[in-house]
Amino acid sequence: MVKSTSKVVMGTRRPWLWVVGALLLALACTAASTRPYFGPLAGARADTLPAVATTVVDALAASVQAVGFRVQAMSAQEGYLETYWFDTRAGRSGGRYARNPGAVVRLRFFVDDARALQSVVVSEVVYRTRLDPSRGEREIEALVPLDHAGMVLLDSVMHAAAARLGVPGS
Repeated sequence: MVKSTSKVVMGTRRPWLWVVGALLLALACTAASTRPYFGPLAGARADTLPAVATTVVDALAASVQAVGFRVQAMSAQEGYLETYWFDTRAGRSGGRYARNPGAVVRLRFFVDDARALQSVVVSEVVYRTRLDPSRGEREIEALVPLDHAGMVLLDSVMHAAAARLGVPGS
């Protein structure tokens, strides 16, 4: 029988190290994502652009900024882009929806690869139908009507993105 000669010196064990390691492992395995759990609203616009999703999201980001929107959330890898609220009357990002909720809009883009070198872009222009802090933001959003100034902005963003991607006639 062999006797062990190793001794445990007081203070050399670090149980807190195991706790820190477990926390880091748990954080690495979370499902944190930029793209929200919800999808686009029914009736959202769908377009096809000739590029992979990551390239399309980058082109959309440049296009919304050129029009005057500020990007709130974006992930090219997840195929998602969302802008801050934009006041269509003032023509600037960061509008105060409390004064006129129908004139303040937000753009969202859900981009997914369709087939080789093509992506489907589902875009929505939403406004708040009412001011109700007791309800979730998504619950009080609706698509703007087709004759709304927000649709004109969406058209200009889509045309600018298509031009950046080299689509003829855009």
